[in-house]
Amino acid sequence: MDVTTTYSLLALSLLLVVLANIMARRPKPLGRAWTIPWNGLQFVFIIVAILMIRHLVTLYGGNGSV
Repeated sequence: MDVTTTYSLLALSLLLVVLANIMARRPKPLGRAWTIPWNGLQFVFIIVAILMIRHLVTLYGGNGSV
């Protein structure tokens, strides 16, 4: 995976985190359950963003040791 793809996936995942956060904070209509688990999607998109940041670090020469 090259740098352009990594930046694109990072931007998309951050955008989806913001969208999921907005949707999770909306009040639930009375008598209806949410059909989409927004908090779970937030978690998944945050993990993807962290992985893309880690991938960028390795692409630019980070050795990964602590």
